[in-house]
Amino acid sequence: MRNALIVNSTGHLGGSEKILLGFLKGLDKSAFNFFAVLPSEGKFSDLLRHKGMAVAIIEKLYKGKFVTRDDSPFLSPFLTIKSLSNIVTFSNAISRHIRQNDIKLVVANGVKACIAGGIAAKCNGIGSIWIIQDILPPNIFRGGFNLCARLFPGRIIAISNAVKNIFPKSIHKKIEIVYPYLEQGEFDGVKKARALRGELNIKDDDIVFGSIGKILPSKGIDIFLEAISRIKKAHPNVKALIAGDSRLEAAPPGYIDRLKAFAKSQGLDKDAIFIGWRDDIYNVLATIDVLVHTPSRPEGFGRVLIEAMAASKPIVAFDQGAVREIIEDGISGMLVKALDQEALAGSLVGLLKDEGKRKSLGDAARRRVEKYFSGTVHL
Repeated sequence: MRNALIVNSTGHLGGSEKILLGFLKGLDKSAFNFFAVLPSEGKFSDLLRHKGMAVAIIEKLYKGKFVTRDDSPFLSPFLTIKSLSNIVTFSNAISRHIRQNDIKLVVANGVKACIAGGIAAKCNGIGSIWIIQDILPPNIFRGGFNLCARLFPGRIIAISNAVKNIFPKSIHKKIEIVYPYLEQGEFDGVKKARALRGELNIKDDDIVFGSIGKILPSKGIDIFLEAISRIKKAHPNVKALIAGDSRLEAAPPGYIDRLKAFAKSQGLDKDAIFIGWRDDIYNVLATIDVLVHTPSRPEGFGRVLIEAMAASKPIVAFDQGAVREIIEDGISGMLVKALDQEALAGSLVGLLKDEGKRKSLGDAARRRVEKYFSGTVHL
């Protein structure tokens, strides 16, 4: 049995971490003994320990702001240098664990984890597998990342064609596309779900549009709230439910408070319901009528989409990134031009008025996720 080291970009449990856990289940347990190195504590680190895995935390990695893919290294030179220093710190810590635990393989998930884990693996003469879930913008960061991808990993797992296409064709031969999936237990969770409407004081005749996931500027929750405000006056029974939190290194301090203030400024102080992070995702989905997915930039997959599809929920999503690999427009969901507020509001009104359409989209979404994104398909 060989020792393998999992390196992740956060200790919190989000869609990215659920996808990672799905990949790990597909590995031969008789061939690997897993350890983990994470930059923070959280539910993901707790879950790994519960599975019997030794987890080491490098707490100082995210002390202070970390440069993001949207920052300019030229406008933020000090922040860029500090961030590179943090990557080196992370890489050195990974190297120590490689040597101490006789690690033979590094499995890295997330851009920062992949760079740090790839460097550490290369310096110690072992292989690394990268799991890439992000679509980096075409800037200097993507160029640097592609160089690292060429030099360090032996294999890259991309969660969609949209992710694969951020890399130059010269390294496509080492990339394999593996779509995320839902396990049978999650489909069972859909059946057991209970709506939270009474708990949240939502009336039976209210139509609830939901945004679910990490709360970051790139998630476009302000876009979602503005669209709801556009249709609220003509449709007073509309509610906006926002589930998630911003406990991540990339979230600006006080960002959720600013979103709440924005909702109030849009006249939604009583109709925008922020419920924080919830582990009972299918109870949240049972509470909403439509999932609205409005990230301001392309995403590599969007696990919440297949969770909503499993719950037979209609989806309105921006047509960008990997969304078309998941949803058939007009059949298992509705796609609108990215960042087009008028088109978004129009699609929401269309579903608001047509219960039959909501049901047909939801039923088709359930059939599609069972066919393409279930555990039985990935056996």
